[in-house]
Amino acid sequence: MKEAGIGVAGNTEHIKALNDTIGVASGMLDVAGSINENADTLKTTLATRAEKIN
Repeated sequence: MKEAGIGVAGNTEHIKALNDTIGVASGMLDVAGSINENADTLKTTLATRAEKIN
């Protein structure tokens, strides 16, 4: 039983690392969303300017 308990404890120590990874990934998704919004703004602005030139 002691050996099994040690095994469980050893395997669950990685949960914090997984939670950290999920936290970083979530932050990356937020940044990716911001980049996408900025790209849409650039696309619209450049399209408007191109129409004015033509």
